[in-house]
Amino acid sequence: SNSTVLTAAGKHNIDVFLSDIKSDFAENSNVVLVVAGYTDNTGTPEYNYELGLLRAKGIMKYLTLEKNVNPARVSSVSYGATAPVGDNSTAQGREQNRRVEIRVYTESITTAAATTAAQPPVAPTAAQAPKPVTVPKTATAPKAP
Repeated sequence: SNSTVLTAAGKHNIDVFLSDIKSDFAENSNVVLVVAGYTDNTGTPEYNYELGLLRAKGIMKYLTLEKNVNPARVSSVSYGATAPVGDNSTAQGREQNRRVEIRVYTESITTAAATTAAQPPVAPTAAQAPKPVTVPKTATAPKAP
């Protein structure tokens, strides 16, 4: 399906997900959400990339406009058809692959510890890759039939 519609069931799944992570999200300003859009393998890679991005941006819009999530704490990405969870040779598998996932990460930048007389200077490290926060589930927004 080429749908980018967020259904009532999809909104409910997202609302439950947000409720589950509410304390982690509110208490830690370094927590960010990455909304990832996926497709089945029907269509060109370019089309699937754009479709996955439209799906992710639709969820991002719902999070920021309707759920009041700070837009600076949400980003979107498309994986297109590159990360299937189902078998693309079956209708059921293709349906499983048409999804959006919300991932929770903690952003952090580490710097060198203060130099003391007993310790040689330590060079600062570059920003580290986001580390996933353990959450009970990933919200998946079902697509319209």
